[in-house]
Amino acid sequence: MTKPLILTSLTGMPLVRPGDDLAALLRDGLGRAGIRLEVGDILAVTQKVVSKAEGRLVNLAEVQPSRDAGRLAQESHKDPRLVEVILGESRKVLRVRPGLIIVRHRLGFVCANAGVDHSNVAGEGWVLMLPQDPDASARRMRADLERAGGAQLGVLIIDSHGRAWRTGTVGVAIGVAGFPASRSFQFRIALKPRKNVPWVCHRQNGRMANITTWPLPSGASTSWARLDKT
Repeated sequence: MTKPLILTSLTGMPLVRPGDDLAALLRDGLGRAGIRLEVGDILAVTQKVVSKAEGRLVNLAEVQPSRDAGRLAQESHKDPRLVEVILGESRKVLRVRPGLIIVRHRLGFVCANAGVDHSNVAGEGWVLMLPQDPDASARRMRADLERAGGAQLGVLIIDSHGRAWRTGTVGVAIGVAGFPASRSFQFRIALKPRKNVPWVCHRQNGRMANITTWPLPSGASTSWARLDKT
């Protein structure tokens, strides 16, 4: 039996500020929209509102850049204080060019500028970092929403990442709760197996697995209600 995939944008949400109860804001928004979450629904939330609610803001005026940050600032043509914040969120710098620093983020994925962002951040000289632990943030949000509504849910925290040799960005999941982020195909047999050709795309705990979350953030990001402010 075919099951439809329905994507619904939640509009009319207020601006999120540090300390806000994001789960409560989402419940209020769902109520205004007349949406009742049901078992199996997945709520996709942008990392920016999660980061804002968790107070992941940095005032560049209070940042003292290191020697490494100063060197990378010259290569990238960026503010050395901003580069210091980027380095603090990174495991390794992979590539630098004017306007861009590609890093391996402390959470493991590869992205531009460690996800540190100026856009839609109130106040001159402030930047926003990614959530400290997106999986934990997703678990807390899921628990709060399930306590209030009773339905078992999935929660994704999603972000926009650029990809090599592609124009624009793609939606990716950086945090997940309520369902597995990957599914093992270790004992599955392909209809037309081919030797020496990998047909799985992730290794989890030593086993080959397929990423089940990939289509969801990409689909959710197409339904975002883009506003001048977040």
